[in-house]
Amino acid sequence: MQRIPLIAAALLAGVASAHAADTSDAARRGMEHYRIFCANCHGAQADGNGPTAKLLKIAPTDLTVIAISNNGQFDAERVFKALDRRHLVGGDARMPVFSDNLEIKTALDIVEFLKTVQKR
Repeated sequence: MQRIPLIAAALLAGVASAHAADTSDAARRGMEHYRIFCANCHGAQADGNGPTAKLLKIAPTDLTVIAISNNGQFDAERVFKALDRRHLVGGDARMPVFSDNLEIKTALDIVEFLKTVQKR
């Protein structure tokens, strides 16, 4: 009878590690997509200091403090909505995004990457 809980635990561990591998693969893809679509404004370090940041009317957000500014919780849904223009960013203006060119999977990968750069 002791074997069933051990088998269940092993299966759950396998599912969890498979999910972790999927998440880290998504984050790696997201890093590349971020570099292409986001870094010019938000910076290579995602801190809002990209090479074009000073040219913008509204300063780009420091994307490393998303969780800190939300009681320690990274709001993936809100970040995704900002990428696909369903969430207003910068007051009443929308972030000048490439969302018309972003596939949903690309946006989700960027969200996974941004989770990895959060300050604690």
